[in-house]
Amino acid sequence: MTIGLDTQTVFYQPHSFYTGQNVQVLYNEHLNKYTAKFIIPLLKKQVSKLSWGGNGATLGRLKRMQLLLPIDQNNMPDYEFMEAYIKEKEKIKREEYLEYCKKQLEIVGGGYDLIPLKDKEWQSFFIGDIFDYFAPGKSKGLNHLEEDKTFGKSYIGATNRNNGVLSFVRADKKLLQKGNAVGFIKNGNGSAGYAIYKYESFVSTSDVIFAYSDWLNRYIGLFITTCSDMSQEKYSHGYKWTKERLLRSGIMLPVNECGTPDYEYMEQYSKNLLYKKLQSYVNFVTQIK
Repeated sequence: MTIGLDTQTVFYQPHSFYTGQNVQVLYNEHLNKYTAKFIIPLLKKQVSKLSWGGNGATLGRLKRMQLLLPIDQNNMPDYEFMEAYIKEKEKIKREEYLEYCKKQLEIVGGGYDLIPLKDKEWQSFFIGDIFDYFAPGKSKGLNHLEEDKTFGKSYIGATNRNNGVLSFVRADKKLLQKGNAVGFIKNGNGSAGYAIYKYESFVSTSDVIFAYSDWLNRYIGLFITTCSDMSQEKYSHGYKWTKERLLRSGIMLPVNECGTPDYEYMEQYSKNLLYKKLQSYVNFVTQIK
């Protein structure tokens, strides 16, 4: 296991690795991925007492730390129990995940016989022409809200990571915005020009502009955001999306015989991809012993 001297982060390393002098490396002949998963949460609680600078995770401090562990009949750490405990937890999680994937497969459907993307006719459309209306985020910042990572609403900001979610907050009705929207990120370090799709209601900063339309759903939304991201490179902190610029920005989309965006094709294409991905998850989980 490795422990960051300054960051107090703890990880299990299953493979050979290189590291720097600010990382402590711990070995034990009984260590494997199962016993490590049992020990790491306990070790994290202990090293959380340390901090960057003069109170880092030095070897001296680590040697003086104590962990509360299950023991065997010889009053030694019961690594066999730890391994069996984690294996049982993983088995339960796999069964839960397998059931979830099967339900999602029923919802998604898939199996549509579609024209390949390369053979489909595409045209460019102004973003302002395909959506019905736009709404900016309303929040002034996280410091104005109370975080709630258990029951809170998604808090959206200028990031393309985690589907735009910075945190979770207690919902303020005045700030809450309805879901089923495509969000266009105006600015941010490396995130300007990206798009996200939000199905659920959320709270957002004004760094994101959200687009709504009657034809939109999660499958079309995922397709649209992917197409939008193809032109992300031209945007930056110095050249960002304003509402006016967004409305006149072009996006390439597949079209039907009438020359209008083929939303049915987009939905079915996304469902096919999701179905294949979910099926691969099911196949992988069922092969794990």
